[in-house]
Amino acid sequence: MNRLFRRLREATGILAGAFCATVGTFTSAPAQMPVDIELVLALDCSYSVDSEEFSLQVLGLSDAFRSPEVIRAIADGQFGRIGVSVIQWSNYQSQEQAIGWSLVTGQDSAIALSARIANMPRVTAEGATSISGALAAALDAFQRSPFSGSRRVIDVSGDGRNNSGPELAILRAQVLAQNITINGLAILNDVPTLDYYYRQQLIGGPAAFVIPANDYDDYVRAIRLKLLKEIRSFPISDSGDDETDDLAYLLSRPHMPPAQ
Repeated sequence: MNRLFRRLREATGILAGAFCATVGTFTSAPAQMPVDIELVLALDCSYSVDSEEFSLQVLGLSDAFRSPEVIRAIADGQFGRIGVSVIQWSNYQSQEQAIGWSLVTGQDSAIALSARIANMPRVTAEGATSISGALAAALDAFQRSPFSGSRRVIDVSGDGRNNSGPELAILRAQVLAQNITINGLAILNDVPTLDYYYRQQLIGGPAAFVIPANDYDDYVRAIRLKLLKEIRSFPISDSGDDETDDLAYLLSRPHMPPAQ
């Protein structure tokens, strides 16, 4: 009988040890990979954006990640890598993470992300313009990020003012409270003063800025300059003019051949 009790105690101890090891396995969170920036790219897919304009956003963003200057800016960072996610947004109920978190470490991974963006379908239902919804979706994306960024940035592209969901000021305050920067790319074809609205109502956080695009054709130029400004960790000049600053940056870098 005593031997039976001893064996039961031994078996119980083994099971308890196994249980603790299992619990430890499930409760120990994996370490997040450090990156220079966690960047959420939020693209406007509301009613005001037709299929051609959506395609121009996709083309511009895809081309930007093939740009030698953007690839060089990524390599110049402390870690030489960034984390990127793409969100499509329209009304407050319609935001989708179209491309999950992706690690970009150099030319090969940048071109791979470029190809994914180029083939990205429109997955968000058309609706009103909820910039506040875009910020809420970006916050959710950061909660699920596998990366730990030295900086966290939401890059909002759009052609209209917030007209759906909570007040923009509420979501903006929530984002800024988490030390996340909000930048804007204002497309001016429908609202010529949208860049002023973005400056006053949307952007915030360390080194926040707005870049205007005259229309969707101009988006291709604007998004490349915007990515350069966001990815690099320090300004090359401080002229106050976006294009002058970015030109100074480009001229300061060695020439790179176009990505194939």
